[in-house]
Amino acid sequence: LTSAKNILEEEIIQRKKIQGELLTIQDGLERIVGERTSELQKSESLFRGLIESAPDAILIVDKENKIRLANRQVEKVFGYRQDELIGQSHSLLLPKQLHDLHKEHQKKYFHEPSSRPMGKNLELYGKRKDGTEFPVEISLSPINAGRENQVLSIARDISARKETEISLRERFEELVTLYESSGAINTSLSLNHVSKAAIKAIVSSVSPDMVIFYIKNNDQLIMQGFYSENPRDNRTDDHKHQVGVCLCGQASETGKSVYSRDIYSDTRCTLTECKQAGYHSFAAVPLVFGENILGVLGLASLAERDFADQATFLETLANQIAIGVQNAIFHEELQHQAEELELRVAKRTKDLHIAMEKAMEADQLKSSFLATMSHELRTPLNSIIGFTGIILMGLTGDLNDEQKKQL
Repeated sequence: LTSAKNILEEEIIQRKKIQGELLTIQDGLERIVGERTSELQKSESLFRGLIESAPDAILIVDKENKIRLANRQVEKVFGYRQDELIGQSHSLLLPKQLHDLHKEHQKKYFHEPSSRPMGKNLELYGKRKDGTEFPVEISLSPINAGRENQVLSIARDISARKETEISLRERFEELVTLYESSGAINTSLSLNHVSKAAIKAIVSSVSPDMVIFYIKNNDQLIMQGFYSENPRDNRTDDHKHQVGVCLCGQASETGKSVYSRDIYSDTRCTLTECKQAGYHSFAAVPLVFGENILGVLGLASLAERDFADQATFLETLANQIAIGVQNAIFHEELQHQAEELELRVAKRTKDLHIAMEKAMEADQLKSSFLATMSHELRTPLNSIIGFTGIILMGLTGDLNDEQKKQL
């Protein structure tokens, strides 16, 4: 019994020792788990902080195309709250016409995942909660979440960039048009050529539905050129406009451009021609050279449009056209003066020729007169000289000294 008791006591001691060791191990495990949990929480907090502080919309999507995570920026970019997207299909954020293409692309991506931009050389679009579509740039990165593959998608709204690119492209095209039109307008001193080149430049760069080119003549605007494919616009070649009347008249009177988005509600538009032709928006840009207003360009659009958006380009082009118009006017004036001078020279030449003929005729008359007079005088004088000689010779009798002296 004593031996059995000792064995039992030793076993109890061993068990207590083992129990103490287990408690120590448990404490250590709990501490390690706590530390790991704390680290994971810190990592998750850091990850979440990074995700939430990102300037772009960030989504984590699984292989089933379900959204597993969305940051706050998603609401700003796509209009959805975070809780509205979790568990929803990622196709919710894409235009309907891109759904099939996106599924095919996603399938290929999960087959060969890699960090890269989505849809290289393609224009991608997202869809907001209100249904509006916008250009977007997307970057993809694979995530290995345990046994499940997921993809981190970073979406950036590039509407502002696209607008800037479009604006830069438009400015570039406008500069090219200004350069090309400057050459075309100034290669000829014909007002008709300047008008055609100007209208061509405006049509190719601004694409209005109607362009009318007026030259100012005292208090009237004379139509020099016209473009329109609108069958309702039937202006004839003898069309004229009054300075100071309606939009073109005001521009030609003040030398300042006039823009109207809606000519039907614009009280400045007092004539009915453009309204009857169905035009909605209008621009009148004066052609100014120095202090002289040479004419005006009229542009019209059947749809509502704000030509003022291209005011800088239109007014710069109008300045170039004004130079061409002034050169053409100078050339016409010089031609007119040259023609007048040529007529005056021809008239003077003709008058001189007539005068010379008259002088020659007078000279001939004088010569004839002198010859006649000489003949008429010499005939009797010869007789007188002959008889005087006979008397001096004394054939008729003696003469005294005084008679000889007189004879």
